Amino acid sequence: MKKASWFAGLTMLFVFTTITTARPQAPAGVPVFEFFDAEHDPLITFHSTKMVQTGPNTFAISGTFTIRGVSKPETLSLTVSGIGTGEGEIKGVMAFDRKDYGMNSGIPFIKVADRVEVDVDLFGKRVSGPPLSIKK
Repeated sequence: MKKASWFAGLTMLFVFTTITTARPQAPAGVPVFEFFDAEHDPLITFHSTKMVQTGPNTFAISGTFTIRGVSKPETLSLTVSGIGTGEGEIKGVMAFDRKDYGMNSGIPFIKVADRVEVDVDLFGKRVSGPPLSIKK
């Protein structure tokens, strides 16, 4: 009997209205409606299509990333902690070229690199169902 996969899919939705930067000379909460075209496409999404375990607690999740109404395949790299404890963190990063998504102009007072990273930091707690079981 073949063991069923526990991974059903991952969908993330984001709505951007401001951006916060670590650069002290940039004003906090700079409006980014034009940069992200939030008026026409307020949602930024990532929908998984495939997941590959790359290490004992690391995963590469392929999927479709959509921003400004432009969808392209991207890969989200995740690290999972707390496996087998019933709760834990999921941290990850996905890097993309902003110009591929039509973000060709900048934001006033801020220099935005062409290669942008999206950081994911989630905490989860199992409230029902079987415990997470993955390859070690």
